[in-house]
Amino acid sequence: MDNCVYPDYLCVPFDKCLEYFKKNPSVYIMLVDEDKLVGYLSLCPVDRAAYNSLRNGCICDNHFNINNIQKYYPGCTYSLYLSSVVIDPHYQGYKLSFKLADAALKQIEDLYEQKEITIRSVVADVVSDAGRKLAGFYGFNKVRDSSHNSVIMENTTVTKTIN
Repeated sequence: MDNCVYPDYLCVPFDKCLEYFKKNPSVYIMLVDEDKLVGYLSLCPVDRAAYNSLRNGCICDNHFNINNIQKYYPGCTYSLYLSSVVIDPHYQGYKLSFKLADAALKQIEDLYEQKEITIRSVVADVVSDAGRKLAGFYGFNKVRDSSHNSVIMENTTVTKTIN
């Protein structure tokens, strides 16, 4: 699905996505129409080194490895990387990206309520005008331009907003 909306250099190979999913099944929120995948959002808990490199705009998710992805453990605090909000071009124009973002917020809320997991901050690597608008709507602020033609945005109040 990435190939429909992203330039090749931003596409993460399927086998790498599968590795991420096996490490932490919560990293993907999927939108399905009957049996067809029509959209997804990728929200990964990452270690501080990866988070800082992502925040500095030096790398994107196809440049870090499986060891940078973390599993969720009760009572811990995490930093998240929002790497993708993808909607199949045939399904665009229906505000489905907001549905995915709302599902991500619900996931964060559930992590807090059920496992006392706190989110320190979320960094996003935004590659489109629509992505910038979506991120802005959800309280993300621009940090800097990246080295790979995108905008790095961050939300440091996501858990405070939910509580």
